[in-house]
Amino acid sequence: MSVAWTAYWSPLLKTLAHQCLNPCREIRAQAFSSLQRTLLSNDVASSSHRAWTAIFSAVLIPLVTQLLKPEVYASDPLGMSETRVRAATLLSKVFLHYLVMLADLGDGVMEGLWSEVVGVMDRLIGCGQGDNLVRPRHLYERGQ
Repeated sequence: MSVAWTAYWSPLLKTLAHQCLNPCREIRAQAFSSLQRTLLSNDVASSSHRAWTAIFSAVLIPLVTQLLKPEVYASDPLGMSETRVRAATLLSKVFLHYLVMLADLGDGVMEGLWSEVVGVMDRLIGCGQGDNLVRPRHLYERGQ
């Protein structure tokens, strides 16, 4: 791992992600804004180091996984639905932002990450606690 990722980016991004789970909506909203701005910054990713790919495995996937926990949802049931939507949006934006760099890494990095992203998004959509993230009804009717 690169020194910059280990010493600077990882602790900062993990702290912001942790605040995205805060029971206070205002703090969560600010944390999401800061996290998105930082993750979409050109300063985070480096084509010479693969460490930046940990933004998915060490920051975004764990964030969504935490949002799936009933105790996190229960801390603010009305606001956590919106937070889950924001997390899904952020994960999608970041993945698409880095898509070209991920494809250039080779070794099946993008395919493995894509599989993780789809899996966690499916879990997020399937948790069904009154969220705005639901599968369209016609997909249920076809048995998909």
